[in-house]
Amino acid sequence: MQHSYLIRTSSLFGFEQLVLSLGGDPTALLARYHLELSALTSERQTVEVNLVANLLNTCAETLNCPLFGLRLGAMQNFNMLGALGVLIENCDTARKAIQLLQSYMAYHNQSEYWDYLEYPNLVVIQRFDNFTQQNNTQQIRELAMSACFHLCRAFFGRHFAPLRLEFSHNNTTDIKRYSALLGIDVMFNTERDALVLSGNALDLPIHQEDRTIKARQLEYLDTLRGDYHQPIDERVSSLLQQSMGSQLANIDNIAQILNVSRRTLQRQLALQGLTFRQLLHDVRINKAKWYLASSQIDITLLSSLLGYTDVSNFSRAFRTSEGCSPMQWRKRSWEKSN
Repeated sequence: MQHSYLIRTSSLFGFEQLVLSLGGDPTALLARYHLELSALTSERQTVEVNLVANLLNTCAETLNCPLFGLRLGAMQNFNMLGALGVLIENCDTARKAIQLLQSYMAYHNQSEYWDYLEYPNLVVIQRFDNFTQQNNTQQIRELAMSACFHLCRAFFGRHFAPLRLEFSHNNTTDIKRYSALLGIDVMFNTERDALVLSGNALDLPIHQEDRTIKARQLEYLDTLRGDYHQPIDERVSSLLQQSMGSQLANIDNIAQILNVSRRTLQRQLALQGLTFRQLLHDVRINKAKWYLASSQIDITLLSSLLGYTDVSNFSRAFRTSEGCSPMQWRKRSWEKSN
């Protein structure tokens, strides 16, 4: 099942300035996708995320700028998040900011989810992508991770200690150009998109929290919840994306997260003509096709990331779905793109 995820047009904050600096015509480029410059500063306007992904790809190619997404992310600030940005800026700790981002990210972008892992001297901020139906999403992924890098730098201030940026896809140009632009190491073909930070400053009081402003923004965002309510199949698919490869990608755990019983979840999916097994299969195959087309990840590692007990089970499921082996599908995909 194909899902349609929405993203606020303000996610293109800085687009006009960047395109002009590269000698392009921002109005003409936006017009190709039925957008106007005024949309970039709109508080409420949204478009389908695949439109933004295609726009970024067009800009990278037309303007001969393979790092277009990365450079656009470097121009982002909390303003592009609207009310969510104001809310985050008024958190006193990074942990509170990330937790609010998790709760209200759908207000800004329905196609991604953020989480973090903590270690004694390390924090890993991870990005999960619900949008896997399209293969050429490198530009929009690099936009998201670049924006994450620069927003974290703005939030942490002198406590910002980045070690590296990780991407799950292939690099679009020389890796040295990525590192030169960001000033840190950049890795590709990793298991997930992530920003790795040295130390652990999640609970360090960095900002002065304005509870009045915070309460006002929370109230406003809560009134908008109906605007970005996701159908049950999209919510289940999103949760499966986040738990893929762990022991948590099962119906009992997903039902618990959704605060419903197993039978209730099965009944809700049945009303849409779906089963949990079918959704799990679709998420796995769509994610597999994205990795195969966009990265050089090892097939054995990929099967583990997708939660298969061994690579033969993955290969069998993939062949049944797509009519060829994962390696054959990767080869055909690469041949088409070259």
